[in-house]
Amino acid sequence: MDFRLLHPTEPVSLIQWLEAHDELVGSTDNDAEKARLSTFFALTSRNPTEPTLYDINLHLNSFTLQSRDVQDEAGVTRDYDSLIGVFPARLPLLADLSIYTIPRPKGRLEKNLSVYVDLPDLDLVQVPLHKIPNWELGTVATKFSVNVMFPSLYHPGSSEKLTEDHYRIFYDRALRPAARRHCNANDSYWPASYQSETIRAQHQRGAFTHTAHVVNRNKVAAFLDAVRDNCAQDVGLIWAVGMLWVVDGKGLKEQYRHTPSPSNATRTLNRLLRIFDVAEINRDRGDQLYIDVAVEITQPDHILLWKTHSHDAIIRTMLKVQDVQYYRTAQRYSQDTVALLQHAAGFRVSCGPQAPQPYLRKLNVYTTDKAHTALIDNGHHAKYIDPIKALTVPTGDGDSEPKAFAAKMRTVYSAAENEQVPGNARLEGRVNFTEAATFLVDFELDDFFLALLSIPCETWWPFKTVRLQAALRVLESHLSASATVRAARNSLALAGVCVWMANAMNARPSDKAAENALREACLPQVQDYDLNWVPTTQGGMFVIHHLAETYNVFQLPLNNNLPEGNTVARALGFPSWGDLIVHITKPRPRNREVLATEAFRRNNRSGVRAPSPETVEDNVDGPSGSSNPAGPVIPFNVDDYQGTFEHGREDTTFTEYAYSLVVRILREVVSRAPNHRTDGAYLVSSINPSTIEPTFFKGSLVQRLPEYFRQFRLVRPDEDNWDAVFNRIFPDKGAAPLVNGWKDLRSRNEWVALTVILTEGQVRSIRAELKKEFDRFSWVPFSQNDKVWKVSSGGRLFRGHTLGPWILPNKKADWESVPTFAED
Repeated sequence: MDFRLLHPTEPVSLIQWLEAHDELVGSTDNDAEKARLSTFFALTSRNPTEPTLYDINLHLNSFTLQSRDVQDEAGVTRDYDSLIGVFPARLPLLADLSIYTIPRPKGRLEKNLSVYVDLPDLDLVQVPLHKIPNWELGTVATKFSVNVMFPSLYHPGSSEKLTEDHYRIFYDRALRPAARRHCNANDSYWPASYQSETIRAQHQRGAFTHTAHVVNRNKVAAFLDAVRDNCAQDVGLIWAVGMLWVVDGKGLKEQYRHTPSPSNATRTLNRLLRIFDVAEINRDRGDQLYIDVAVEITQPDHILLWKTHSHDAIIRTMLKVQDVQYYRTAQRYSQDTVALLQHAAGFRVSCGPQAPQPYLRKLNVYTTDKAHTALIDNGHHAKYIDPIKALTVPTGDGDSEPKAFAAKMRTVYSAAENEQVPGNARLEGRVNFTEAATFLVDFELDDFFLALLSIPCETWWPFKTVRLQAALRVLESHLSASATVRAARNSLALAGVCVWMANAMNARPSDKAAENALREACLPQVQDYDLNWVPTTQGGMFVIHHLAETYNVFQLPLNNNLPEGNTVARALGFPSWGDLIVHITKPRPRNREVLATEAFRRNNRSGVRAPSPETVEDNVDGPSGSSNPAGPVIPFNVDDYQGTFEHGREDTTFTEYAYSLVVRILREVVSRAPNHRTDGAYLVSSINPSTIEPTFFKGSLVQRLPEYFRQFRLVRPDEDNWDAVFNRIFPDKGAAPLVNGWKDLRSRNEWVALTVILTEGQVRSIRAELKKEFDRFSWVPFSQNDKVWKVSSGGRLFRGHTLGPWILPNKKADWESVPTFAED
């Protein structure tokens, strides 16, 4: 049924939403029930006993900044935040240049700067600057780095990587001779060679000290000209010919903040550009110099948010265009939803070299409340929880990753709330330096106020805390459940969504395909005008349409909207569903105290003294199946088998995971069908091993085998061989490991991992059901202990072809009707 019919909405302000949450949580004195109710309400925006959905409308509790009283209270400043300059010929510096003899690895320019250069020597135009191989040459002052770019190493799609040999040759043949010529007084301080410097600067643990050597401001131009000449005259440095100098200044806003007036803007810009000989900057020569200019609006004790529906108006005003479609394409426009709220979002526009306003390279509109968790780390731009660590049961007495992350974020958010830390609204544009003094100086303040919402800090930080803690609480409860519950696809899908939600509280929500699929599976389903079921955002923010509970653990309800297993796995950082399940079903680590206590109980009757915790090693397994106090580690019910393995049956006692595992094992076996050494594959080209089902092994041999194989060799049916093949594909608990191709079958390894942590009785029950299905097959690949699928021409021909993959028929199949073909 349409979600809107099941759950009528009630518009509420952010404050009213928090009050409803607090009232619900305060209705019980039980701490566990408080946590359960808080989690349910925060994720669904509903009371679990009522159908009404609380629909957050930010406009109800946030006054606009149009009134004169609020305008007087708000503060507006202007600043120059960063600078990027590209100089193909001379570097017009008027400051000392400190040069690193060993480049710093983190100094490379790899982030998209929205700056493009023409490479006439390569007949290339508008090449993204960050795509060109480069390293950091040195620094100017305290906030500016100088990089050297090597266009000769650039190739569209796959640029050549800079190696240690590039560094060594560049220093020994270009930098060192230039230093000898222009830094005579300090020549003795420059390393004699790159290799000798790496020996001197390397610490015992392998890290390097990056020593800088200063080139006086009066000699910088001559020094760099000498470097360029040395490269041009040395055949071994041909790859360095045509180098570009790039100056990159970051984090300048505090130093260059001023009130938005023409005089202040000009005066501050001149102070910023004093490191350059501006008269020497020649655009005809290819020089480019861009500056990020920003306006920041602040209101004490409040968080200022940009309205989502104001984006088009801002683009029209800033870019002086009427049609915004050029800028709203996926390649140029990206939205940054704030705390997953529907009505509040920043955005970023990359204008590109062909934009109607060529002086503006990019426009960035955002709120600064995320500055308290901002950190560039492993591809993330803020503090984040790693999905793999979030699904890992902690060792010993340590806190789990969700619990530890929740404590850290609670500390950060509580401190911000206690100090009433505001969140400012910023609008930032990257413009040519010739336009920097006039950009964002003469503007209508009301235009910006119309695009803003204002939320009190005492409301904003608790709201983010409630939502974040709810997502992390789900992950924490997930770790406490048995593997039977944890390995269910609806449990793991919810875990993936909660990881995504937790990280979206601190940074721009990830929009990767796998995470989008999980997000859409959680959204309420409504019917559009064509009566198609589509996901939609309800509640004024991202909410989960429904939560189910199994053994006090929240799950998504089982329905057809759940993504496939591999999609869930990729969203959680695993390459496949099989890898995810193996991780989930690993034996739980047990701390030394528990193991010592168990040892004491086992040995107490015999009078043997129990060992101390220090003498007991971690992860020691006790009797089979006893290492997991939460129950049998298997993601489906072992005790109720009563059906067959029929695909698609809702009443089968095999879960979709069990079916998926067996099908994947069979697919991997078929994918190992042998090939003829010179004549290609024996398997018919139209057969795709990745899509076969168990019915592939059923039916008439006379009809099916010629459809599947160009050649095949039928061996005489034998019951012992039939059982042996089954035991190789689905080995028993404790079976000796097989070699060669067997060890590379990932899904079979997944099955072996399950048998290790199951009891013998459980494995026996499962294999008995699997054997019933296996015995319904008409044929199976003939395998050996060292071969997944045997192929040879030796021995007496039985039926089929002389050469081909060996086929073992079921003795009940029509094997006697298969003919013997002529010699190939």
